[in-house]
Amino acid sequence: HAFFSPHVLIRTFGGLEKSWMLGYTSALDRLTKEITGEILWKDDRSVVLHVPLIEEAHRILARQANHNILVVGPQGVGKTTFVENALYQLRRSEVKESKATTRILTLRTAELLSGGAPSDAFLLQALKQAEKTGHYVLVIENIALLLASADSKVLTVLQKLLETKNISVIGTARTEDYHDVIKR
Repeated sequence: HAFFSPHVLIRTFGGLEKSWMLGYTSALDRLTKEITGEILWKDDRSVVLHVPLIEEAHRILARQANHNILVVGPQGVGKTTFVENALYQLRRSEVKESKATTRILTLRTAELLSGGAPSDAFLLQALKQAEKTGHYVLVIENIALLLASADSKVLTVLQKLLETKNISVIGTARTEDYHDVIKR
């Protein structure tokens, strides 16, 4: 691609407009990785599988309540690819219909649980900033790790996060982790 093509610019600079349009969220930015800009340009999406499931995920994310998704399956089945395709369809429809940008973030679970700072207070501060500044989709890969490793305060904040109106959570989990950790 040429240097000034959208593919190269998005990969180089990411989403420049996010802080200008959505507000500054320093605590949230420290806990997450922003993938809003790159989701449209990351890979060639000429072949998309599971179209009815992706459309259902898109409808769930558009709801006012109960707008969280848990993707469960064996390791290597394509949970991350499914999530990326669903988010690609979301961003594509926002661009096509000129809707407000939804920030797409992935949680850095290891950093949250590392013990460097009180993780519950830090997550609560990030949640308060996010409630004021727009719509988000937070992707938590291997959510069972967070549920099994976190203390009760972090789980309480996670429950608030799941109930927040402008934040949708997409979690992925292996089938055995779903039965051992999440179902409880």
